[in-house]
Amino acid sequence: MGEPGFPPTSSKKASLERPDNLDSGAKQMLAMLVENGRRRDLSSIEEAHGYQQVLDLGEFTAAKIGKAIGVSTARVKGRVALTCLPVEVQDRIHSAQITLTEAEALAEFADDATAMKSLLRDVGSYNFKFTVERERRAHEKATAIAQARRDFEKAGVRVIERPDGFAWSSQEQPIQNFVDPKADPAEGQPVRFTPIAHGAVCPHHAVIVDT
Repeated sequence: MGEPGFPPTSSKKASLERPDNLDSGAKQMLAMLVENGRRRDLSSIEEAHGYQQVLDLGEFTAAKIGKAIGVSTARVKGRVALTCLPVEVQDRIHSAQITLTEAEALAEFADDATAMKSLLRDVGSYNFKFTVERERRAHEKATAIAQARRDFEKAGVRVIERPDGFAWSSQEQPIQNFVDPKADPAEGQPVRFTPIAHGAVCPHHAVIVDT
């Protein structure tokens, strides 16, 4: 992919001057990246790997890199995220087959092979932005479910998978289907269990977290 560096459009900023004190490998790397960026147009992937090389030296954070070369921390982090994409996807970004905007969206799903396959199918089409939003919603839902499961388990509540046939033919039934025999009738009607009341008296109490 060539030598790492920064786009020449950024080299106009005063903060992109070579560091005066090149007393460390990281500072020397930054100086080299700035010079490379001035000499030629670099792809976002080359820029990304340049940032990553500096980070790997352990002296600079993303924020410090941004401050040193005059770009935002968000830009540094956004570019570095591209290095987590599959190599074949990085190659397509490098050759401009995938735009930077599309690449940044793909990077959100670098660890989700199923979502990545779906997104790559639509990349470059009018459907892409809708596919991104769909996958974001699915990711948010999955994250919320995982957090709810952890919260219930931490509280000592048993979590089960949704049984087949729930709630029509399964042995497990919704709590609201059960009457609390110890509760006084309300307006002459039996009182249904609440989750808290049922959990306090039934050893088989469990929750389903999937929506």
